[in-house]
Amino acid sequence: MQITIILILELCMQIAYQSLWKAFVFLTFLDGTGDRLPPTCLPGSRQADADVLTHAARARAADRR
Repeated sequence: MQITIILILELCMQIAYQSLWKAFVFLTFLDGTGDRLPPTCLPGSRQADADVLTHAARARAADRR
């Protein structure tokens, strides 16, 4: 009986962990439009490139509305 309860609790924890991981990935890498956001802390000209890409993604999202 105790083994069954432990297995059920372990399964529930695995499901909860997967759900939290999916939420983290979604909130970290997506801006709600389906476009992947570039990293925000890049050195020098790479940061400028990332800013351009972010602006372009937001412009596409605005056009879709």
